[in-house]
Amino acid sequence: MLTITLDEQGDFENIQNKLETEPVFIGGIIYDDKGIVGEKAKEIKRLKSYYKKVCSSVGTKFPKDLHRNGNNRLQEAKTKAKISETLKEFFEKGTFEDTDLLREKRKGQYYIYCLLRNDGGKRELLNESVSKLAKDNYAANLYLHMAEDVVERVIFHNPVITHIDKVNVDLATRRVLVKQNDEELNRRFKTLGIYICEDPNHNNGDKNEYILTNPYMYRTALEREMLSTGKTDIEVEWLSSRSIVYSGETYNQMEFLYLADSICSYLSFNIGENTKNEWTNLIAERVINLNPGVTNLLFTYDKTDEVYKKAYTEFEHKNYYEALSYAYDLTKLNGSAVNYYVKTWIKKLILDIKKENEWEAVVEAVHKLYEATQKTNVHTDKLLYVYQHLADLAEDERHKEEKNLDCFYDLYDAGVSIFTHIGDSKRSRECYEKCESYAFYIRMERFIATRNKRSTFLNDTFHFEEALEIAETNITYQKVLNDMKEEIFGEKFKESLHYAKCLSQKGQVLAFLRDPSAKEIFLSALEIMKDDPSNQLITMSYLLHFFLDQGEKESYDAMAIDYFGGYNTLKEQLDYLVREGKSERGKIALRFGLYVFIRGIYLFHLDEVNSELYRKLKNVLDTENLLLYNHPTEITYKYMAFIAFSRNDFEYAKKCVEKIETSIPNSGATIEVIIAYGKYECYKKFKEDDFEKSALKKLIIAMRKVDEEYQELDDETILSIIRNKMTFMYV
Repeated sequence: MLTITLDEQGDFENIQNKLETEPVFIGGIIYDDKGIVGEKAKEIKRLKSYYKKVCSSVGTKFPKDLHRNGNNRLQEAKTKAKISETLKEFFEKGTFEDTDLLREKRKGQYYIYCLLRNDGGKRELLNESVSKLAKDNYAANLYLHMAEDVVERVIFHNPVITHIDKVNVDLATRRVLVKQNDEELNRRFKTLGIYICEDPNHNNGDKNEYILTNPYMYRTALEREMLSTGKTDIEVEWLSSRSIVYSGETYNQMEFLYLADSICSYLSFNIGENTKNEWTNLIAERVINLNPGVTNLLFTYDKTDEVYKKAYTEFEHKNYYEALSYAYDLTKLNGSAVNYYVKTWIKKLILDIKKENEWEAVVEAVHKLYEATQKTNVHTDKLLYVYQHLADLAEDERHKEEKNLDCFYDLYDAGVSIFTHIGDSKRSRECYEKCESYAFYIRMERFIATRNKRSTFLNDTFHFEEALEIAETNITYQKVLNDMKEEIFGEKFKESLHYAKCLSQKGQVLAFLRDPSAKEIFLSALEIMKDDPSNQLITMSYLLHFFLDQGEKESYDAMAIDYFGGYNTLKEQLDYLVREGKSERGKIALRFGLYVFIRGIYLFHLDEVNSELYRKLKNVLDTENLLLYNHPTEITYKYMAFIAFSRNDFEYAKKCVEKIETSIPNSGATIEVIIAYGKYECYKKFKEDDFEKSALKKLIIAMRKVDEEYQELDDETILSIIRNKMTFMYV
């Protein structure tokens, strides 16, 4: 059975204007008696003995001097100092200054719990449009919301103690004093249904006393969560919300509540506004110091925890793909608790997924990963994160491969896509070779699509002739399949999208070779794709880049109108691109569309860029980081640097040069070459000789990483290859 005992610390209602300057949290302990009969009662005796010895050792009274009560300030200070000095020993050994507190050793286990308001809390609950019942900064709502969060987390979504059958809930009641002449605040409390305490024994002078919590509130929260989660078999042995009593012998088994109070004091001591951004880390250090050897439960009440809860909930439902996706999202947040969550809760979540490793859930997650790689707006960095963890899960279950051969194909096919996109040709090749070993078990058209990706990663190692050979063979294979289908279906047969994609792939290789026939190949593919706008726009972008590379302005301008939604002016095209790029179901991924648009401006329409358009371009690049956070954004920044330089905006030009490198996480060898080449071109244009020479050296080093055959070549040969190979969509 778990005994959950919690107190609180801080100015939740901001009555003393300390909400932003001192930590606000609900904290205490969870004691697991391991189901041992009588263990909880023994621990209460041990606690009572501990506190009595603490008070005796410093000449104070138990339980009176455990807490400030009238004129006992010095006694309380001495008592708390001794508690701070000895509490770690109590948790670790169950002793006081090496003296046993009970004859029997402790058999249960303590966990420290803390829910800390962090980074301003849940900011979405502070908006003016939010209802009074939900708004965190309205009367007592912050405390009430955090208190309910505690019940939800500790009992129903506990990542440490996952199997709970019986609980004993003993929570301290929060009482708030509000000046009687503060009409607005009193009205707000009453609006929430919180009424003034009428107990004649409570003399509060010119202040009204409000009791915020009671057992019925927690009972409602427990019942709601039981029904929501389906965990209706959890037995609540005792549920209490009561004031902590420190007077004489009138207390009744409050030792656990005293401990919760001691923990709150220990965790908050001497932490103030000057360390605000470190509150989570400081409290985490204190929690670990106090109760090492277990995973204690420190959480934050903020955006970071909201994302973590989504990840953990998906894990509870065995949705590994979604759980890992949310885990990735959390790593990219800016909150002060992010590092703590990554090192503690995300690390544990991933370990828990690996420990559970339910095969059916792995198969489903891998299929979702593959489907995600086929979408227009691919977030490659996130997919790489998910892939790496799913690959570990699948490899651990390789003995089950005969049961789901298509799962392994999906996994490695997704890997080919992901590693090709980040320019890691070596790992693309490794995944492709694994796909080959499972190719016998999947449709031929699917394998041809994977072979198209092989042609792409051959492009990425600058082996254009070999890539062309693969592309042409794929067309031959697909043509055979088409002929068979035409023979079977007769007049109903239509040229397949698979065939069009093979043509498009060949067009790309020819474009890298700067072969004029690429244009007709692309146009043939587009004709077949006319009923598939998504793939048509992708191939159209390839053809637009070919026109840019070939200097065919009229052809580019004519097709750009179709690509940018039928709009003629640059402003309209950019507006359309941003709308589509930010839309969840947009036709064009923003980073790919911007690459076409900004490159097109620099090469063909630089004289048409006015101040308004330039300002808007800068705004898009500066504010849409998450949508641009991958290849080919590094090339987009190069052209934006050129545009800025042409307008004498040297500061922004240099900023763009820096972004060439920082905009691409997890870049493979090919992307490193593109980055180095882009920076080299910028410094050459800016006539910054020293930087140009440095960039050139980095370019040669990067090129040698692309393929083993480049490693033994001299610098001049490497540069010659670069000059010949940096074409089409690499420049």
